[in-house]
Amino acid sequence: MESILVIAALSLIAALSISSASILVLLSKADALGCVFWRLLITSLLLTSYASIHRGELFKRIACNRQLLKASALSGLALFTHFTLWMESLFYIPVSYSTTIVVTYPMQLILLDAALREAPSKRQVVGIVCGFSSLLLLLTQGVFEALDLRGVAYSLLASIAASAYFGIGRVVRRRGLSVLEYVIPTYGFASLIALLYALIIGRNLLSYSLHSYAFFTLMSLAPMIGGHTVINYLLKYLKSSIATSIALIEPVGASILAYLLLGQEVSMTSAILMIMVVTSICLVVLSKESI
Repeated sequence: MESILVIAALSLIAALSISSASILVLLSKADALGCVFWRLLITSLLLTSYASIHRGELFKRIACNRQLLKASALSGLALFTHFTLWMESLFYIPVSYSTTIVVTYPMQLILLDAALREAPSKRQVVGIVCGFSSLLLLLTQGVFEALDLRGVAYSLLASIAASAYFGIGRVVRRRGLSVLEYVIPTYGFASLIALLYALIIGRNLLSYSLHSYAFFTLMSLAPMIGGHTVINYLLKYLKSSIATSIALIEPVGASILAYLLLGQEVSMTSAILMIMVVTSICLVVLSKESI
């Protein structure tokens, strides 16, 4: 019972934390790549500092584990891709659309879980069909609302990248490695990839105001440590589709915050379709057969 309560409490923390991500990005007044790099770098520095003080032996184990380093490098690439595409989408389409589209990755992960074990149940198949049908209707509604298709494409691709990132995390964490052994090199590789990409395209990552750096720090503390790191911790105890289903609260929380802080309104038709998408995902990942 105690472990269940701990998992429930961590799930709530993660859900509330990731709901703030899109709002913090837009309030930072910075570009997507800057948000990606500093969010990852600050998180890496904070976790590395903590591990250096409390778990100094951790780095030796990481350095000696080549399989972990390879998996973390691949996962870091997927995480960088996910963050860059998704954050970029926020500058093209409303928060409500972006978060609803990107949060479909738990539904994609149920297919991965099924491939590793057994075929999806009838209920899950129904949920998948309803979910993607609702998503298509939502995108059709977006066409009528003159959504920028670049933002839609970025969100969809970001969702696929998130599936790869959490899928790798599921495999690595199930091998008995601690969450810090996985996330420290993963976040580190992701921030390094962001830096290299910035150098290639000639982007200056140091030209931000103190206002932006304050929000970069908030991104690291809330959606990164309180959100992603907690979900990665739960991957050892729950299926990837179940652990990442925590993100289902993000479209709701983010849309409310976007309305209150950014003045972004959601039409009744779009709201209904978003609810249908999230409900369908719940049907898939929270069914009895997924546990």
